[in-house]
Amino acid sequence: SAEQVADIVTAVDAGESPSDAAADAGLSHADAAAVEAQVEDSADNHAPAADVAAAAAADAGASPEQVADVAASVDAGASPSDAAADAGLSSSAVAAVDDIVDKLAFALAILWGFLFNLGTMVGENVIDIVTMPFLQASCVLFVHYAVIGIILGIGRTTWILTWQSLTNFPYIRRIMLRESSPQVVVLLSSIPILLLLVSLILVPSFCTNMDTAEVTNTLCKSSYIRYLTPSYPVFQRSLRLTTVIASAQFLQVVMEILPPWSSIIAKTGTHHLVVLGMSLAALNGCTILWTFEWLLRHGQVKTTSLSDLSQLRWETLGLVLLCLWMVWFLTLVCHSFPLSYASRTDDRSLSGFFRRLKVTFLTGQAIVFMRACVHPQMGFVHAQLELTIINLLLPLFYVFSLLVLRGFYLSSFRKVVVAAPLSLVLAYGIHRHAAIGKGHTYWIISLFLFGAFLRLLQPSRSLFSSADTQKGMKSHPTQRVALRFVLAASGIFTLFLLFMIGFGALTFLQREKEHFPAMATVQIDSDGRLDVRHASVVRLQLTLATASHPPIAPRPPHYASCGNRWFNLSLVDYALLSQAAYFNPQNNQLKDFVASVFPSASALPMFDIRLPENYTAHGSKVEFFEAYSKDLNVSVISVRGTDVGRFRDFIEDAKMYAEPVIFVILSSIFPTIRMWPDVTFSTLIELYHEMATMFGLTHEYWYYHELLQYVKSIHDRNVILTGHSLGSGQTYSKLVHDIAGQDMQVDRSRLHHESTSITCDTPHLSMQLSCHMIQGTLCNLLQHCGDDRGRFSSCQFEHRITSLSQDVFEAVFVDVLSPTTLSGLLMAVALVLSLVRHKIITHRRLSVTASSPSPSNHKTSHDTSR
Repeated sequence: SAEQVADIVTAVDAGESPSDAAADAGLSHADAAAVEAQVEDSADNHAPAADVAAAAAADAGASPEQVADVAASVDAGASPSDAAADAGLSSSAVAAVDDIVDKLAFALAILWGFLFNLGTMVGENVIDIVTMPFLQASCVLFVHYAVIGIILGIGRTTWILTWQSLTNFPYIRRIMLRESSPQVVVLLSSIPILLLLVSLILVPSFCTNMDTAEVTNTLCKSSYIRYLTPSYPVFQRSLRLTTVIASAQFLQVVMEILPPWSSIIAKTGTHHLVVLGMSLAALNGCTILWTFEWLLRHGQVKTTSLSDLSQLRWETLGLVLLCLWMVWFLTLVCHSFPLSYASRTDDRSLSGFFRRLKVTFLTGQAIVFMRACVHPQMGFVHAQLELTIINLLLPLFYVFSLLVLRGFYLSSFRKVVVAAPLSLVLAYGIHRHAAIGKGHTYWIISLFLFGAFLRLLQPSRSLFSSADTQKGMKSHPTQRVALRFVLAASGIFTLFLLFMIGFGALTFLQREKEHFPAMATVQIDSDGRLDVRHASVVRLQLTLATASHPPIAPRPPHYASCGNRWFNLSLVDYALLSQAAYFNPQNNQLKDFVASVFPSASALPMFDIRLPENYTAHGSKVEFFEAYSKDLNVSVISVRGTDVGRFRDFIEDAKMYAEPVIFVILSSIFPTIRMWPDVTFSTLIELYHEMATMFGLTHEYWYYHELLQYVKSIHDRNVILTGHSLGSGQTYSKLVHDIAGQDMQVDRSRLHHESTSITCDTPHLSMQLSCHMIQGTLCNLLQHCGDDRGRFSSCQFEHRITSLSQDVFEAVFVDVLSPTTLSGLLMAVALVLSLVRHKIITHRRLSVTASSPSPSNHKTSHDTSR
């Protein structure tokens, strides 16, 4: 009726949703749902992307003609940046349109790289999972499934935010206008900020003195909060800056979308108003004083007692002030609950608000980056590293806030009461039977199950359904191209996961069968010739120097590192010991080779070869030996490189080189990655491993755990680590940095200067694998550096892939199949094929004869049809 129509219009103008307004006016449930559907359809037919892009172009200083061109192009399906460029806007305006998309897409790419890290763990853990009982194996696999599911959920939400940002987040605007009050939006979005802010205040002080109790030590060293301690300065500072930017955006939300302060003050009691006013004055005074001291600290000027505070306490004081500001504004929010949005807050005004919020996002990062660049103790490298981590952390704030907001409105008290206890109990059983041994894994499983149960109990409207998130948006070519990238990335990840699982299964079978072929052998002749063969492809021939065969004379070019000595051992000496690591230590080849290439004037050998006490050819996971010299007071520990006869080594190679390859792939999509310094790459790789630990997944650090324990057990002499290929990666990238991170403070820049790497730098040549081999490196060093010990008169290196084919041919057609046997076999095959062909031809003739009709039948059929 007309009265009902008037009531609905009045209620909707007051901020009520159309369905609630229709129900309050006396319409049936079906009619109220129809009203809601019609309003949503009307909103869907509107294209806010064109309006928002036009508004952004106008803000960038475009002319009315350019604004119209931008709106028309976006409405036709073009991306905002392309439309802005086609309309003739400046490059800065075009960049501003797409910059927020780049930031969110970058976070999505980093999460994709983290998935590869998880895939590596799944593949390597297959070796242990297949040996577990069925129940335990199922629980462990579910833990990996839950972690991957959570990461995919975060990635999906990031994907939604990425493309929603093009049109100023129409999905979130719809939630705010139709399903929530502004106060609830502010309170829910503040939860992740407050949690991290309080943690940044308490944890550093709490973990500074860890001698109080064992529980404190465990929390500060093994739980999530260790990333907030000074032990992780880069992460701690990045988290602090991220929290400051997010807090500034939170205050912007409060100031713009809440009702006017005059309306809030009018509904607030006198007592509460006095408390709010006095606390506001105190906060303003403290903030002005802190800002004044902050400016003076840059000039190292001391004026008040605050100047004597340590850097940790000073930063903590600033975070306390920021936290008090948030509490004050949240108190103001609570006093405004009876009120609705600010006046004239509709979809268009909210679109402008989110556009300004994106400007705050970019401005905050620009300030942080520029300050770090000009800071005398930071510079560009540090600024780039901070900006990279902030670009990952800040979008996660939005993701978690959106998840909390949407989950709050799609859940109910009944669903939470059912899902929470069920997920906690089931997670306890899974965690107990998985026996992973990490307590926070339980909460990861509980969170995954809780979300799964909520979606299960919400069949009519799932969280973040595609139809729900695409309302108010028009598809454009950029999104379709990005979707192809996502599908390609998913395919690459799937193939990588299958590769890791397959090699994990092969490693298990190889260990069970105890089949580990010796791929490297050495033959020492009486005339002083050493013949080294590796995998039937590589051959190294060394001839010992004699009176008639003088030592090798070096020829130009002479490498700058040729004269370097480490405990009176040269590069050639370490190359020989790296080669020796490939020989089987359980026979005499290793000892004989070392004794031959390191002759001693006395009866005792120059090096005493030692193996780990628990070494077994089939049980040890990393191959190494110790060459101890009493005269030099040094132990050279040589680690074997990749053995093509061990599938386990291929998994370790994939683990070590997967992450750098991921960044190479990402650099083709995000060219700015090529500008990153090495410290940014290494920090992100470290972050991947730390994130995996946070999710409760175990790294198989025990692959080199035996080597780590062996090195740490040596106290009375110097230790040198050497190796080739995978062995060199184990010694420096993992072992040295692991020792530095566990028991001692080591300057990593000093470690860099203490290490030497010999690499092959011939990108214009083919057969890179040939250049990579240690045998070729050894001959090259002998030819250009010589041998100060005068041991070798010649060195010949051969790398022929054709030799492998020749060996296979000889093994198959000479040793196994003689010419007579082969001729008889070929004749038998020819006879069988002839019989099969004759049978097929006969069968076809019989089929044709049976299907051909007689002439009389053909005539009858013809007459009948006529």
